[in-house]
This record gives sequence, C-alpha cells and structure tokens, in this order.
Amino acid sequence: MGWTGRGVKVGHLDDFATKEIPSEVSGRNLSHGDATLSVTYQVSPEMTHATRQLTFDCDVSSLQQHQQTQTGYQYFSDNGFHIVNNSFGISRYYTAPCGGTPGLYSNTDWASAIDSTLTDPVFLNMAGAINDTTSYDENMLFVFSAGNEGEFCRDGTGACNLQAAAILKLRETEPTAGARVLYVGSLSDASSVSEITGLPKALAPYSHTAGDMKNDYIVAHDDIFYYQQGIGTSFAAPRVVGAAALVRQKFPTLNGANLKQVLLQSADDLGAPGVDEIFGHGQLNVINALSPIDGLSE
Repeated sequence: MGWTGRGVKVGHLDDFATKEIPSEVSGRNLSHGDATLSVTYQVSPEMTHATRQLTFDCDVSSLQQHQQTQTGYQYFSDNGFHIVNNSFGISRYYTAPCGGTPGLYSNTDWASAIDSTLTDPVFLNMAGAINDTTSYDENMLFVFSAGNEGEFCRDGTGACNLQAAAILKLRETEPTAGARVLYVGSLSDASSVSEITGLPKALAPYSHTAGDMKNDYIVAHDDIFYYQQGIGTSFAAPRVVGAAALVRQKFPTLNGANLKQVLLQSADDLGAPGVDEIFGHGQLNVINALSPIDGLSE
C-alpha cells in the first residue's frame, strides 16, 4: 500500500553485543538485538531507527541494566522517538541462566518486587498516568514481549510478568496507567498453516497468555528470517513495532496511547469472541490497522 515507516523514529533497547542466534543466512551469529531489529525492518523498511545497548550478561549487574534502560529511554524521549521495542522482561518464573535452581518467586518475594517496581522512576515515567507531566514523551509507544515462561507460569502476563503486574497494581490508584504500554505474545508456528490444515490458530506453548492484561495484549508470529529461526516473544514484539511505524507514518498525529488502540482494535479476533484472557485482542492485522473504521473506543 506504499507505507514504509518513512519518517517514523523507532528505538530498540536491546543487546547488540552478545551473539546467540545462529543464522544460516548471514553465515554468522546474530545478536539478540540484531534479530529484533531485522524483524522491525521487514515490516517498516524505511523507518528511522536508533539502538541503545541493554546487556544481557551474567557479568552485568541489575543496577547496571537499570542504568542502561534509563539512559536509553531518556535518549528516545529527548530525541522525539515514536515507538520503542523492548524484547526483555522479568518473569515470575526465573530460569537462572547464571546459576542456581529455576523456579517461581514466592508470593512474598514477588509482592516485594512489584512494590519496588512501583517506586522506580523509570517505570513510572513510562507507565504512569496519561496526565503525568514527568512522563516520557506522550507520543511514545512502548512495545514489550510478553515473556517465554508460559509453560511454567500459567496465570498470564498480568501475573507472570513483573512490569505488567506492577501496572495492574498502579491502576488501582491511577486507572490510566500503562496507556502507552503494549504486550505481545507469540502464535505457534503451526498457526502459519492453519488456513491449509483447518486447525484453529493457537498460542505458542512458551508464550505467556494475556491474562489480566488482555486489554493491553496482542499476538503475532515470531520467526526472524525463516521458519523456526529465533522462536520467542522477543521476535513477535518487533513485528508489532514495525506495524506501529506504518500506522504512525499514515496517521502522524496519533499519540502513543491512540496508536496502541489502533493496533489493538484492528486485530483479528481469536479464541473466545471478543477480548479474552488467552489472545487478548487477537492477531496483528497490518492492513486493518492502516484502514481503521470509525473512532477509537476507550
């Protein structure tokens, strides 16, 4: 349809140093950041992009990662970026990649982590109420991967993703919290051929379901260059980011909250009729998002 993302500024906060994705196409390994950025480019090839480093490494402390996140978001906000891809998060089920035994955080520890998040200025600047004057630029949309521990934490993104859980808690006093935050789950690879097999589309088994974040949740496919290369919600999120860039190009006056609603309300309904706790609003539909009908509903 001619929309390419030209003029839309897209930021990727990711690890562009650690090589971890095998690539038969390039003959070398892709970093996690390389892979997420390539997915966004497939959808919006003429976007204006910038990257900021967020190191996923056992030698980097959580404080250092937090500082990298703060620096990245502030740069994107100060420089008029419209959309930020965030293919990372903290799950209630910890995989312990740096040693230790995997498992679920206890109720006490999880509640403590939520309370700590609610005092974090970086979180509050991103997910605070719409009229919060200290927030990052209101035109920004923050797109997050829902998480890949769905087989171990089955209560959905709202219960299993730390940031999402904090948004739900914040909404108890600030109903508009998280208006510019969107979570993306992954469809199973088998869903790619559902039209041929006649089978219904399904969520990937590793993807967190929508859960209590169903009104902030959409699903997309997560391959990078070819079938089954780079599975995970990390690679579904940038597909939605690319679509958001196309919509922002066509409708440049949309702020972050409205851009989110265009993507959600134009998605293809999956599962139970209407917004549900598995698929949220359903599957990303780029053509629908570029052709909205009527006004946005709250």
